[in-house]
Amino acid sequence: MNTERVICVICDKPATAERTDHGNRKYINCSNNKYGDYEVDNRAAEKIAGSADQKAMLQELVGRANDGGKILDISIASDGLLQANSVERS
Repeated sequence: MNTERVICVICDKPATAERTDHGNRKYINCSNNKYGDYEVDNRAAEKIAGSADQKAMLQELVGRANDGGKILDISIASDGLLQANSVERS
């Protein structure tokens, strides 16, 4: 897979990303080791970008997931709300 340089959705630091799910999602590897890896769908990334509160919440959740050997999967639920789930690394 090709990686691209991006800005981390949750902390605005440099990161790398691999597109997944036919380009609908990105697997992000943040350069800030405090946050590490997570996967986010494009709609969720747009929603997070404008919200300092959501970024702060997700920073904590991503850190916890990574500390437990998992990654956080961030997406938009069918009701339009942001959802985040810890999932096993693949």
